[in-house]
Amino acid sequence: MNNSFDINYKLSKIVEVNIPFNASLFSTEELKVIEKLVDASKLIDKLYLSQIYKKNDEIIKKLSSENQSLLKYFMWNMGPWDRLNDDAPFAVDFKRPLGVEFYPKDISKKEFLDRINNSKDKDAFTSFYTVIKRRNNELIAVPYSEEYAEILEPLSAIIEDAAQITTNQSLKKFLHERAKAFLRNDYFNSEILYIDLDSKIEATIGPYEVYDDMLFGYKASFESFIHIKNHDESKKLELYSKYLSEIDNILPVDKKYVFTKKSQESHTLVTDLIYSGGGANGGYRAQAYNLPNDDKVREIKGSKKVLIKNIMSEKFTTLVLPMVDRLILESQKKYINFDAHFKFVLFHELSHGLGPAFIIKNGIKSPISDGMMEYSSGIEEAKADICGIYIAEYLISKKVIQNDIDEIYATYLINIFRAIRFGISEAHGMAMMMEYNYLKLKGGIKFENNKFCFNSDCMRKGITSLLEEFLNIQASGSYDLAKEFVKKYNYVPTEIKDSIEGLKEFPIDISLVFQYDKKSEFI
Repeated sequence: MNNSFDINYKLSKIVEVNIPFNASLFSTEELKVIEKLVDASKLIDKLYLSQIYKKNDEIIKKLSSENQSLLKYFMWNMGPWDRLNDDAPFAVDFKRPLGVEFYPKDISKKEFLDRINNSKDKDAFTSFYTVIKRRNNELIAVPYSEEYAEILEPLSAIIEDAAQITTNQSLKKFLHERAKAFLRNDYFNSEILYIDLDSKIEATIGPYEVYDDMLFGYKASFESFIHIKNHDESKKLELYSKYLSEIDNILPVDKKYVFTKKSQESHTLVTDLIYSGGGANGGYRAQAYNLPNDDKVREIKGSKKVLIKNIMSEKFTTLVLPMVDRLILESQKKYINFDAHFKFVLFHELSHGLGPAFIIKNGIKSPISDGMMEYSSGIEEAKADICGIYIAEYLISKKVIQNDIDEIYATYLINIFRAIRFGISEAHGMAMMMEYNYLKLKGGIKFENNKFCFNSDCMRKGITSLLEEFLNIQASGSYDLAKEFVKKYNYVPTEIKDSIEGLKEFPIDISLVFQYDKKSEFI
């Protein structure tokens, strides 16, 4: 244990937020389904903790009897490494393995790449849904369905119970297929049904994000989000989706690259969160997401963009607004508002559906992540930030939205600080740190009189050239280009370091206290 760790200071950086649950909004049947999905989410917590560190359950038992404050922070991080300090250890005495429990601790990148080079089982080794083990001195790929069978079997049963209860045919089909996927290790059919899900209860549950695999960016962590869908607000977003194919065709990407595009079929939802589990509870609390990550699904069906409005509102009020007076030039503070924040997040998520899906080299088709490996998530998050602003510029020019572009620029600028306070090893923080340094170099962002501001003309030009950089890196599928860009731009300049130092009294993120069962997530 880290004896110098100031737990009270760390907890002061996290603001507890109540997530209400209004049972009167649901029928008796729907309440029974939600109960099952919450039970499933609690199993997802257990599964995710084992993916991060196999001895997490031992640490939880020890902290439960010895240090409740440290336990609280441990559960916010969902592990013994501090996500607010570039994963520094605080409940163990060793560094976080880049591949956590997805790979053997002694594996090297060279060993893994040599093993899969021209190998018939490359797909199994690079699958989202396998762990890599060493048996008899040989590397093997073990399916999640085998590795986590002790949890996935009861999880599957709970999800099947929920499927049997609901009379919503869309939800029933998805949950039934997802229950089978946990046992078969084949998620494709259930992902198609997930995208088409049309239900007041919106459930995202399974292995999805690859942020925790910092070694290669291949392995998916288990997470769950249980939402109530806002049908009317979701309907309004269809307007923007109509322009996605149009925008995709004018993106600034070098024509020398050959790639296939993602489906532009639109699936954008506005929701309020009811409950979450697993990776969704690990550190950074998502205010939106775009899933699934399976390129085969995205090529055929696109993806689902979920905007979690109650979390988004809490983050804007609790985390973003308090920093404005401290950081932003007086004349530009007026441009920062929740509507611009909502649109920035919305267009970020829509942007995940733009650009290359697969690259084609020598007639061979492969996902862009295969080439960029551990840099894939950071580059993709950065592309989505910048492409989101590009979308806003386009829709404003077409008079589709009425915002002043300076509102988008200013709100984006303050959000840079919200992200990089998580550290620049985390994908979102890395992305915005690179964006800041590039746009500052182009004159789009300036630091004057100890305040940050933007220049609209330089910003517009910088956004286009930076988007071109990211799209060309992705379209090339080049590990070297991705590594070079990250090395050049992912650093903390003096003015950022000093400014973040001056934000010590401001919270960094929120923790969620789910009123569904009147218990904190930390208990």
